[in-house]
Amino acid sequence: MASSWQPAMADDASEGCPVRALNVDSDHLKTLPGVRSVVFDARRTRATLIYNNGDVLRVGATGCVTPMISARLWVADDGEMSDALWMDRARSVAGLVLTPASSERFNASLKNDSTVTHADGGMKVERALGDGAGYSMAVVRSPRDSLGASLSLVFRNL
Repeated sequence: MASSWQPAMADDASEGCPVRALNVDSDHLKTLPGVRSVVFDARRTRATLIYNNGDVLRVGATGCVTPMISARLWVADDGEMSDALWMDRARSVAGLVLTPASSERFNASLKNDSTVTHADGGMKVERALGDGAGYSMAVVRSPRDSLGASLSLVFRNL
């Protein structure tokens, strides 16, 4: 029995779901202190930043109905980073991938850390910011994939 089904590729987009390009200033990213290189895919939907200290940030735009930006930062040496240091890294990532107004909105929401939960040595935050906007953040301090500690952020409607 043969099937004509083929797995969807990340670069596939239907007419009803156009590819969303990342709206970030690549020239600015390349001039940031500590950034060794910045690489965009051909459609500018994903970017990878490699830092001099070995950290890697991968960012992608997605979402058909709801615009979303996903970011994952792998840190080369977490050195038992505290929650506060991870929050600082989250603010830094937001400043790179969001508009200044959206970044400020994100930063202001982090001042109230009462909804931070801890699990498996990491931490998680999920917040709705009104008007369909919000984000989720997760820190994995003890990864099972041997890729290193990481911070994952998903921003929606920001």
